Amino acid sequence: MTFRLQIVLLAAILLITAIGTTTVVFVRISAKELTHEIGHSMAVLATEMSDRLDREMAIRLSEVRILAGLPTISEMRRTDSIQNLIDSLKDEVSAFTWVGILDTKGTVIAATDGILVGKNISQRPVYTEARKDTFIGDVHDAVLLAALLPNPTGEAMKFVDISQPVFDESGALQGIFAAHLSWRWATDVADTLLTFNASERMVEIFVVARDGTILLSPVPELIGHAMDLESVAAARRGLTGWAVEAWPDGRDYVTGYTATDGEGSYPGLGWSVLTRAPAKDILQPVSDVIAAMIAAAVLILLAACVLAMILASRLVRPLQAMTDAVESMRTERGRSFPDIPGPREVQTLCRAFQSLLSALISTERQAEYLQDRANTDPLTGLANRAGLDAFFAERAGLTSPFAVLAIDLDDFKPINDTYGHDAGDAVLRQIAERLKGMFRSSDIIARSGGDEFLAVIAIPDSEDGTTAERIAKRLIDAISAPIQIVQRTGDPVTVSIGASVGLSSYPRDGTDRASVSKAADSALYAAKRAGKRRFVAASENPAVAAD
Repeated sequence: MTFRLQIVLLAAILLITAIGTTTVVFVRISAKELTHEIGHSMAVLATEMSDRLDREMAIRLSEVRILAGLPTISEMRRTDSIQNLIDSLKDEVSAFTWVGILDTKGTVIAATDGILVGKNISQRPVYTEARKDTFIGDVHDAVLLAALLPNPTGEAMKFVDISQPVFDESGALQGIFAAHLSWRWATDVADTLLTFNASERMVEIFVVARDGTILLSPVPELIGHAMDLESVAAARRGLTGWAVEAWPDGRDYVTGYTATDGEGSYPGLGWSVLTRAPAKDILQPVSDVIAAMIAAAVLILLAACVLAMILASRLVRPLQAMTDAVESMRTERGRSFPDIPGPREVQTLCRAFQSLLSALISTERQAEYLQDRANTDPLTGLANRAGLDAFFAERAGLTSPFAVLAIDLDDFKPINDTYGHDAGDAVLRQIAERLKGMFRSSDIIARSGGDEFLAVIAIPDSEDGTTAERIAKRLIDAISAPIQIVQRTGDPVTVSIGASVGLSSYPRDGTDRASVSKAADSALYAAKRAGKRRFVAASENPAVAAD
């Protein structure tokens, strides 16, 4: 074997070792990180859907209990007054498709539009199960009301039942307040979650009952059928996560899963929430990054080998120097490839190595860019839930005090309904710009849901506990300032919204992030119940403490 050939073989071995090792490491790290971020986003979306379901059901349960306690109903004296009240609820509490008042024998004495008045429904669970305590029934097909209620879509009507016993001051049963909540609201919640994130267009959301029956599905034919997936079993065990799983249609999907666990006094109905997207489509960015990295490595490797073969006879000394440089780069991370003195051909080969490093660094930056996008809300530019998780992960182990502000916009839905979603998006962007300038670099403001935001602020030891309250007041004032948007007609219009803020702090209101965040959410609900456009601190509100 000639010395020239030995040099070529040696150069080829060194190049393959250095470039191949680097490429394999970068491919594995990038693919693993990207796949994890995508799967994590699916699990986060499932968690958001679960939280919204629990929150909506808790609100409905609270409304039923409040209505059942109204004097007009609790006294059960005049059915005409009760009927007038029920009629007014049709517009004021539109979430309920049907509301009825039953006497102690199960006969309907007042109801929405008079439907079922005079009928005895004492055999129905809304009566039998609610004689002693609140009854919350799982999703079921309409039975008595199917032919009596308007149904413009023609779809099978499904309800969630909530009924509350009505007692007098002595504790004697006076009747039952029964309400049917149309299951259509769950579809609206899912559509809202997917609408606010353009990257979720290929994602679908499913809700599965405790017995495995599909309650909500974008594929109508699947509703009512059993769902036998490992993701459902994992959710039933109380786990939250994601997996690449084969579904009954034979296709692989990236599947996020979690379970509803109730909220406040609402105990939950054992629903499992699944999110899915075709693995082939949603993981395409991972394949693209891998292909680009391999192609760049192969092309640069081939170019370097060709140069080595042509110039081997003149590169004995320079190749030795290059070999030393490659070995140094392999052991010293971050070291750049040096310029090796020698003829023009040696300089060309040096530039090829430098190009290789540039390509690999560019690929790494692209991976970092994709990760940054996964942590950012595309509409407002604020952090999303994944970004919030990353923020806390970077500060794991720190015990310094911090405050959590749960923010919910008041009167935002009428803007969407009146001026359209584009106008609503414009409002959210303007609100986000106002919020960005109100926090320090050590804090974070994130968009946690449709019109919900979450802020985490550091509280230095030198500052008192009123710092977060001052910020909460400033937040409410900033959000309440008039906002100019463009109507569908193209004409500008000025609108105003408000904000409710729930405030909690560590370690006063919780021992970890989860408990502090939960305290802030509970305080937010207290602010909403207190009349909106205000803030409530968890430590100063007994109702929040009870939650």
